[in-house]
Amino acid sequence: MKKTLKAIAFLLAILAVINGNAQHIIRYEMDNNNAENLKVLFVDTLNNEVKDSFYLHERNPYWNLPYDTIETGNYSVKTYKFNNIDSLTKDEIPGLIAYGPGNVSRYPGWADASHGAFLSTNGQFIVTINRLILYVYSENDFVDHASKVVTYMADGKIYNSYYPEDMYVDYVDITDDGNYYLLRGWAQSVNALDGILNIWKIIDIRSNQEVLAEISSNDSLRGLYGLVYGNYILFMQGSVNERDKFGPIIGGYMRCFDVANNLVFSTQVDPKSTSFSMFKRITSEGVHLKSLQGKNEPDQVLRFDRDFTKQPIR
Repeated sequence: MKKTLKAIAFLLAILAVINGNAQHIIRYEMDNNNAENLKVLFVDTLNNEVKDSFYLHERNPYWNLPYDTIETGNYSVKTYKFNNIDSLTKDEIPGLIAYGPGNVSRYPGWADASHGAFLSTNGQFIVTINRLILYVYSENDFVDHASKVVTYMADGKIYNSYYPEDMYVDYVDITDDGNYYLLRGWAQSVNALDGILNIWKIIDIRSNQEVLAEISSNDSLRGLYGLVYGNYILFMQGSVNERDKFGPIIGGYMRCFDVANNLVFSTQVDPKSTSFSMFKRITSEGVHLKSLQGKNEPDQVLRFDRDFTKQPIR
């Protein structure tokens, strides 16, 4: 009898957690024309009420810097003009990555501040990204920058917050379990042909360790797309296999990281399937893509047990 009661109590506890998570969800209101209209809402779906909310610019550390602003007519960013300022440091701009000596941004000209947010597939996490691009007058014409990533749970509490130490973040997403980030961005380098390193990273939030870092200044990251679906992280990319007289020949390549089970699945695919628009969903069966035969045809399914090779992530 005691064992039965314990089992029932255990099941009720699980159901309470599931229902509690299901009761709260995050909604994101977008406006591509005005950055001050981007809003995050934490909703109690059972009672159909908003428990908390905020506009992204209210929590952007780069949105109210104490410098002159410029009216540009572009309301998706805020532009600053640095008058009579010779240098800036991390004390003045949090998270600043500067290419001057001692992490000092020398001879700043102007800067653009922006922000955005990305929801997890299950609506239980939202990742906000705050950014500043700083245009610098220097002999190397380097562009300094800063980014701050903040993640919120469905109850409105902050889940994780950090400043990336080596890259400007354009995009960030999170797995449904809240354990992994997918980041896309860039950094400057005097060793890169065009001065820019393109960067993709998978980060284990729990240990702050990199699971994957793709860094390139050439064609090896050409045509690379990344996305998070549930607890899967998918990369679809063109890989340079060979060259002809017209340039690189691109073949389709796909990698799917099953982070919950520490597995990565890899396969060569039809290059037409590597388009971001072809993706539909990921299940335990495999990766579902739109049919190449037409929109009314069944999904094209790349099966994990048949179409991929697999190996441990680490």
